Amino acid sequence: MHNQYLGLLKTHCRDIWGMDIDLQDGDGTYTRKHKMPPVPSETQMEYGLHCLYNGTIDELEACSQAVLWHLCFRHDLRRSRSPKRMLKTLQEWRLRTGRGSAAADDSSSSQRHATLAHATRVEQLSDERREQLRNKMVKAEAAFLAGKPARSLQASPKDVLTSMCIRRGLPTSGVKAELAERLVALRDNSSTSQARQPQVVESSADTIRTHPPAPPRTAARDVHSAVLGRTVLAEISKDMESTEVPAWVDPAPRNMGTKQRGKLSADQWFSACTINFVFTLVRLWGNETGRKRDMLSNYMDLVTAVVVSSMLEINEDLIQLYETSIMQYLTSLKQLYKEAEIVPNHHLAMHVGAFLRAFGPVHSIRTFFSERMNFVLQSENTNGKFGTPLILFAILTG
Repeated sequence: MHNQYLGLLKTHCRDIWGMDIDLQDGDGTYTRKHKMPPVPSETQMEYGLHCLYNGTIDELEACSQAVLWHLCFRHDLRRSRSPKRMLKTLQEWRLRTGRGSAAADDSSSSQRHATLAHATRVEQLSDERREQLRNKMVKAEAAFLAGKPARSLQASPKDVLTSMCIRRGLPTSGVKAELAERLVALRDNSSTSQARQPQVVESSADTIRTHPPAPPRTAARDVHSAVLGRTVLAEISKDMESTEVPAWVDPAPRNMGTKQRGKLSADQWFSACTINFVFTLVRLWGNETGRKRDMLSNYMDLVTAVVVSSMLEINEDLIQLYETSIMQYLTSLKQLYKEAEIVPNHHLAMHVGAFLRAFGPVHSIRTFFSERMNFVLQSENTNGKFGTPLILFAILTG
């Protein structure tokens, strides 16, 4: 049952929640082990947003891993180290919201190539020049919204007019006069205020007007906390003082989560997660609403699945309970913890129900003789005693 005790329980507490007595308590929104890629340039993000909203899946696939990650973060979607997974997540979001297009005709494809060329050209400018363009962009947008004629807009640099057209889905070919006339025609011919609003506002605003609310800032991504932090671990330790377990249960140490404690055995993880954590977390989060209550429900689905799969007697009703619980756990896990990785242990856990039907309780097939000897061998001090483990093993098995 190492897959259940270590692969599921330990992974949930250590990797997904975080467990460190030196850290403040958190809500698990961000995962410490998940590394955020560098923030892309402004033009790269603008082009990525353009591909997400108006482009094809092939054009979105051409974006870098960093752009895909920050697109997912901006829209509160699951993040991953795999670009393919993030691309699939973004495509599912497009289908749900009706964004993007399945294919592009020649004109729209040419338009997007022009957009990429424009973004690349602007990105190669110096920081000072880009700042000047941003300031001129603000002035040009103000003139456009104020109803100024095309002649006034022509005074802006072509890169500014091109960006304004891109944000409104207009063609970017032609000289400045044509771009200005195109913008004015869109503004004057529209019966609503939609034409006045760019699909993506100037980069200085750093928000998306077509997707409320304003996107979160990556600077606010707090990874210096843990769900099982200083306060929660202290409460668990306090509850352990008044908790008695049967003699046949391998109890969890009270100083778990500290560097002095070191690693726990599989049985200690099982005891901690199914006994001690349950008592304390139900007491702390049982009356909560919102995220903490959802986290508790998700965790209890995990505990139910692991406990049922560890029973010494099993039947079809219990197997179905296991399958329902593990499915609910994994489904809500993906919704609650956007940076949590789905690992092979999670996949294997989906097949345990079939093992239970085929072989019955797992106790008889998981406690192999060699496994039962591991603890004895690991407890033997081998320092300066060459060959002793082999002799000890021969004596114990003879």
